[in-house]
Amino acid sequence: MKVLSFRKGELVYTPYDEIEGVMVIKEGKVKIYFLDKNGKEISIDILSEGEVFGRFDGLSEEWAECVEDCKIVFISKEEIKKLKPSISAIIIENLIKKNNLYKRRIRDFSFLPLEERTEEIIYYIAQKLGKKSHKYVELSFSHEEIASFVGATRECVTKTLKVLEDKGKVKRKRKKIVLYITEKELENDKNKKLLWQE
Repeated sequence: MKVLSFRKGELVYTPYDEIEGVMVIKEGKVKIYFLDKNGKEISIDILSEGEVFGRFDGLSEEWAECVEDCKIVFISKEEIKKLKPSISAIIIENLIKKNNLYKRRIRDFSFLPLEERTEEIIYYIAQKLGKKSHKYVELSFSHEEIASFVGATRECVTKTLKVLEDKGKVKRKRKKIVLYITEKELENDKNKKLLWQE
């Protein structure tokens, strides 16, 4: 078990790395994504402090990239076998939750229209990356980055944000997305209010 340090933009691992084990984020945030045959990024998740990720075989095609400076605890496959059952149970629980989230993402990709996918992903990413205050949550996220999460082109996302603006849910100004909700409402993921883009 060791603590690894990464700078923002550094890759934790790629499909070509021979690494097997579990990683726990001690500080920072990590983006998990795939690349299609044309090199287009398909983002899956953004992980934050305390979350678990990793790989256990040489067939994984995912990339893991730090979106902030990170400190990550790496537990090798052999070390996992020697962990106390209680610690192993926590790791397994985290991985199961993550698997359930990814299955939901696949379902949303299949059945939800782009407008709903866009609104949902903005809300989800704001929970992970949003700068929180007592009145609103501010998120710096480009149309291109949103597009990589919702499985659409940047142009389609821009048009979708315009639709949300016409419905009074989004107001576009400068390259930030601001959710005018309290931090508690954001964490509860229940009382969605207006989404504003500044």
